[in-house]
Amino acid sequence: MANPHRRKPGRSDDGSPKADTSQETFAEYDHEEAPARSEPTRRATKRSARALTTGATESGRAKGGKGKKFVPSDPTESGGTSRRRQMADLQHKQQRSDRRRKFGVIGLCVALALAVLAWPTYKFVQTTIVQATPRHELGAPAAEAGCLPEETSPATGNQQHVPDGDIVPYPRLPPDSGPHYNEWSEFSEKFYTGKDRPPIEKLVHNLEHGYVVIWYADTMDEPQRLQLQTLVNTYSLNNPSDKVKAAPWSVGTDGGSFPDGSQLIMTRWVADPAEPTNEAKQSGVRMACHTVSGEALEQFKEKYPATSAPEPNGG
Repeated sequence: MANPHRRKPGRSDDGSPKADTSQETFAEYDHEEAPARSEPTRRATKRSARALTTGATESGRAKGGKGKKFVPSDPTESGGTSRRRQMADLQHKQQRSDRRRKFGVIGLCVALALAVLAWPTYKFVQTTIVQATPRHELGAPAAEAGCLPEETSPATGNQQHVPDGDIVPYPRLPPDSGPHYNEWSEFSEKFYTGKDRPPIEKLVHNLEHGYVVIWYADTMDEPQRLQLQTLVNTYSLNNPSDKVKAAPWSVGTDGGSFPDGSQLIMTRWVADPAEPTNEAKQSGVRMACHTVSGEALEQFKEKYPATSAPEPNGG
């Protein structure tokens, strides 16, 4: 039995057909409910954007910036540009370093070249100036040099050669003649010190060839020694008659003695030019002086020229 209170579909309370409102209900839902769900989403999106912007601004302030608004960029493009800039900077620094190193090497080479050229130039100029100085102006005048009268003794040892290394017992020290080594000291060597003096027997051979050998005391003071060195270096290396040498003598080591107050002894081996090999006509000559005197040396050399030696053409 049907329920009299049950309403038929589509009917109102008075029994009239009821209008279908389902579509309106859904339309109303679409219009009112959908915005209710999308609004929070939009607010969340805005909050996220503000957070990103605020974070970038705070980061800029922390780094000392002015808090500029964060603007994202393409990370690939930014990283590549930064790497290229770094590589360019490294290359530039390397090029500058290479240039500095190259210029340093060039400067060092130039300095070394100048130093190598400067020493021979200095020696040449010094020698030229010294040789241009009149010898009689070097040292003391002859009258003030304290030179003693010449001493003459019979010469011995003409053309008597002894083996190198043998010690000859000369009767007079320093010697002015006697047996000697087969070789003599080079013509170009004018002045010797205690470090480079050749053996006495070698210098005696120079006496046989017409040299004036000046034996100076190894205790001679430095100014006098420099004057003597300057004096002997005025003699030319190209004139065969300029046969002059100066060598140190140590009384304690070499023996003999110097007259009181004398600092040097000039020696010559003299022969008769008409019979130069006649030992009976040969003599040893010596003259001691207190100080260096270019004038005294010139007088001694002129009185006993190289041509009056036993073997004037040698050496």
